[in-house]
Amino acid sequence: MLKKKQCLVLFNSAFIRKISESGNNKRLARLKYLQEWYQKDDGLPVWMKSATDRLLFKITFLGCLCGLTMGLYTVIWELSIRKRFFNDSK
Repeated sequence: MLKKKQCLVLFNSAFIRKISESGNNKRLARLKYLQEWYQKDDGLPVWMKSATDRLLFKITFLGCLCGLTMGLYTVIWELSIRKRFFNDSK
């Protein structure tokens, strides 16, 4: 069974080959233009190109980090309260 990324690569290569064999140079030129625009060597994936995408990513990352920190703090707090006041061995 092929993985999703492998299937996408196979589909894209077959799609490009089909366009180039059909002689439709306008569609092939458009496809090459889109690939040049979205596949630059700047190290960023396509979904991180615009400023709003980067801002949304940073806000999401910060929210997840705060949530994990608060959850860990709550667990530690609850365990320390239980040991301090109830003296059970759980």
